[in-house]
Amino acid sequence: MNDHVTRNGRQFTIRRPLERDAAAIIDYSKLLFVSTDQVLTMLEEYTITVEQEKGWINNFNQRPDAIVLIAEMDRRLVGLLFFSPVQRGRMPIQENLE
Repeated sequence: MNDHVTRNGRQFTIRRPLERDAAAIIDYSKLLFVSTDQVLTMLEEYTITVEQEKGWINNFNQRPDAIVLIAEMDRRLVGLLFFSPVQRGRMPIQENLE
């Protein structure tokens, strides 16, 4: 867990999510999907359940090749970031990078 301060002095925390964060992540994601056209997922496509979200959280937290982080301010989720390698035909993942 890492605590930080915004430019205007407000404190926020960046950490890995826990199962108890599943509903907040779903709510945050829904807000994101309706507030921007800069994401590929549309709200109508996002039908994940809390139990499925818990599985997603646990999967990411156990993977050595991926990470998911959330940002909280005033006990409220204000950010979500995840990185995961995706293998594409034109962009193969190289196993042994030297």
